[in-house]
Amino acid sequence: MRQLIIKLFTTLSLVILQVFTAGFASAALITYTSRSDFLAAIAGYNQQTLNFDSMTAGGLIPSGSSAGGITFTYNIPHFTMQIEDTFTTTSSPNYLGLNTNDGAFNHGDSFSMSFSGKIDALGLYVIAGQNIQVSTGDFRLSIGAGYASNSGVVDKSLSDGKAYFIGLLDTGAGFSSAEFLSNGGPYGYEFNIDDITMAKPGSTSVPEPCSLVLLLTCVFGVALSRRIIRVS
Repeated sequence: MRQLIIKLFTTLSLVILQVFTAGFASAALITYTSRSDFLAAIAGYNQQTLNFDSMTAGGLIPSGSSAGGITFTYNIPHFTMQIEDTFTTTSSPNYLGLNTNDGAFNHGDSFSMSFSGKIDALGLYVIAGQNIQVSTGDFRLSIGAGYASNSGVVDKSLSDGKAYFIGLLDTGAGFSSAEFLSNGGPYGYEFNIDDITMAKPGSTSVPEPCSLVLLLTCVFGVALSRRIIRVS
């Protein structure tokens, strides 16, 4: 009888363990085109936003250098990232651009971002001029688990521009780098970047249901085994 109960308990534990590990295997990448939805999803996370407002307008960010906990790497011939304040932005007064005549990135420009440690979420605004036609998928944030792209719907209207949001949440192992890409098609558009938000889980976390069930099962099994031994 004791051996039968122990066998049943072992089988139950293995089933629960399989369900528990399957939860990790089914981890997915969730994407956002609304900043309010993105912020709601990471409400319980430790967050940090690089809005460039504490930096000096006109200051340069050479490839391989860091700002606000992000190391930027890029290859944009003849130009360097520069802090700009010429036009309105999603968080005034500064935003990220290039040291060009108009201070903007051009279609086809891309850059990589690496972080000091793993993060689970990343989002940013892409800002285009009022007369620039932006289509779905023109901009992309890419990580190892996949990518997120913009929609053609404006997330925030500005007095002289339109802001499109791209965000992603990795429910798996997190990531330590990401790449921003813009469409290099035959048409041209210019854009800027602002409000790069990074997030990772807080230090205190509540056990997931599967974890809690597994823990309670183990505790129950130990108690049951001791009782069986005593009865025997």
